[in-house]
Amino acid sequence: EDSFRMLAVDLKTGKHSFDRNMTADVMTAPVSSGGKVFFTCTDGRVFCIRTAEPGPGWHIVANATSAPVVVGDTLAVTTEEKKVLGGAIVSIRRYSAENGTLLDKDPIAPTTVGKAVQTQRAEWDYQGPKIASNGTRLYNAPGQSINAVDLQTGKACWCATVTGNGLSNAANSLTPPALGK
Repeated sequence: EDSFRMLAVDLKTGKHSFDRNMTADVMTAPVSSGGKVFFTCTDGRVFCIRTAEPGPGWHIVANATSAPVVVGDTLAVTTEEKKVLGGAIVSIRRYSAENGTLLDKDPIAPTTVGKAVQTQRAEWDYQGPKIASNGTRLYNAPGQSINAVDLQTGKACWCATVTGNGLSNAANSLTPPALGK
């Protein structure tokens, strides 16, 4: 029953800040923001554990396939919305970082990819595409697409298709975006 756990340790003293049961392996590194720790488990759930403020955290069943990105009061993850013949629809979902409330009625920037997420998710099977943000936009790269989405409205700004030798439309063909100047 305790096979998956999240432990936080004070860096100065080594004292345990919290130790909690989890539903599955944690996908990549947790994200710390505003006195909270956010992370995605390989079963698609997204968790928030409060570290600096009183009150319980929360978790949501999001079908998430990426670690979260938190910008201000918005948390965003990549999700697999549904399987389609020969693949899946990968989208962005935005939630309130305060309480996990879904901010958009419909998935954002849905992209059909040619290879679905594995039934048993694990770090080595499939992750991503993790979302990057410059503070005003969210960027992800599912299949052969790169999407830019307005952080505040959730509206797609643009989508670019990437082509080239050896590139396929598998869900994780491209690396997650890295932003620079």
